[in-house]
Amino acid sequence: MNKKILIGIIVGLSLLGIIGFTYSFFSTNITGEGRQNVVTAGTLELEYIDGNGVSLPRAYPGQSVTKVVSVKNIGTLDTEYDLLYKDLINEITKDELVVSYTCTSYKDYVSSTNKGTVSGTCNGISNQVVPYSISATDSVITSKISIASSITHEYTFTFTFKEMNKEQNYNQGKHFSTKINVAEVKKWYERCTASSNNLNCKIITAQTPSSDENINFAYTSEGYSLDMLGENLVTDESQITNGLYYTSRIDVTEDLDNNGEGERVYYYRGAVENNNVRFGGYCWRIVRTNEDGSVRLRYNGVYENGTCPVTGTEVKINDSTYKFYDSVDDHKYNEYIWEDGTGESNAKIQIDAWYTSSGLEDYEDQIANVPYCADKSNPVNGADGYTLYGLFNRLIDVENDALKSDGQPTYKCARVEDKHTVSGDTWGGNGKLSKPIGLLTADEVAFAGGFLVDNTSYYLFTSIDYWLISPFSWDSGGAGSFAVRSTGVLQGGIVYYTIGLLPAVSLKAETMVNAQGTGTYTNPYVVES
Repeated sequence: MNKKILIGIIVGLSLLGIIGFTYSFFSTNITGEGRQNVVTAGTLELEYIDGNGVSLPRAYPGQSVTKVVSVKNIGTLDTEYDLLYKDLINEITKDELVVSYTCTSYKDYVSSTNKGTVSGTCNGISNQVVPYSISATDSVITSKISIASSITHEYTFTFTFKEMNKEQNYNQGKHFSTKINVAEVKKWYERCTASSNNLNCKIITAQTPSSDENINFAYTSEGYSLDMLGENLVTDESQITNGLYYTSRIDVTEDLDNNGEGERVYYYRGAVENNNVRFGGYCWRIVRTNEDGSVRLRYNGVYENGTCPVTGTEVKINDSTYKFYDSVDDHKYNEYIWEDGTGESNAKIQIDAWYTSSGLEDYEDQIANVPYCADKSNPVNGADGYTLYGLFNRLIDVENDALKSDGQPTYKCARVEDKHTVSGDTWGGNGKLSKPIGLLTADEVAFAGGFLVDNTSYYLFTSIDYWLISPFSWDSGGAGSFAVRSTGVLQGGIVYYTIGLLPAVSLKAETMVNAQGTGTYTNPYVVES
């Protein structure tokens, strides 16, 4: 005979206050059994529709209990949150306690009786096993739930002690209890404070960044420039808008979490003076954050006599110049690493050798494995038999020999073959790099202020020529690669030209710096080892 067992189940839904630094938690306790208990904190509002507590003191197999809660994003930005168990105790074995919930997304939600209109979607779960735990523990129910500004998610939770249609004496007298809460997932740039020594935070708190979501290249009679925030077109280099900007346009930045939105990238532009860093015994310029929060740097010479170089030959590795390739007569001679995997550029060979001799391998636990994009996408053939690649075609209408009015640089890498990473990366790269180091892209220089005209007033100008990783062209005259020239102009050069190499590395998002650094040439940020 089946024996129904009696069991006490208490599901107490109240707010928790701590777990990890990646969350922003509510700390107010809910008391009483009021009809609508509301707590507001951060950018989320949590409402318990019919009191905060629910219990089944004499529960038995087959019995269920429900609870309705809503989560509203009262902030001005889209965000993400986790649904969590807090102090979970579940002695019920053999996966016989399960939880399900349904979720509906609303706009203009006021209360459970005035829900507004259905807008957007949110997913439910069905018969998810409640984790077994004989001592109080914390556990995630569902992670990284996206919620737009002014949207409310209403949840109906159902806990069920499963009826197995057999003897269940092994679970007689067992206990289950928990608290349930939401925790807002904070990205690194939202966690920054002025007192933080995290390098990401130093970038953000050193100055107020401006959104630049509509950045594009625009044609003028004197050339082209960036149309910044609806301002007049800039053709005079002295008028270039300087500072820190960010963008998260889906056509410009990578969507690492596959939510249909680009990740936020911060980048410096113009005549910036507070983006200097000392790392591994060398000077570097901060170029941007990558989509995972790591920080991309460009080499800028050796720190000597209390200062970093500004311009001149001191900013290149080994105080030497190098050919990108010794030969020019093949279309693959502008590739950093050959697409077929059978060869690599002289530029890569020299940079890898410098990386080993420089001692940077001793700091490799601080260096991120991120892509360096040798973009050979979107090849366009010109009338004279040449082929142009990547950024040039994003800016230039080759067929009509004119500048595009909607030209757009990008941080995305269109082809896996061009997305150079060290094996084991999480970016979907090609794993062809042997060292976590590369060169800047032409797009990164464009975002920083490098144009197809001379520009000596932006921070990537060095008064010397140096190679970039981006292929430029192929024609009967040979292979060409992008470079920054001594006048600051962004242009292509035949790969057997002998010019400088200024490598790029990326520091992990959690990198810490000395508190005293201000980012100037004479007082750069100093990375702690």
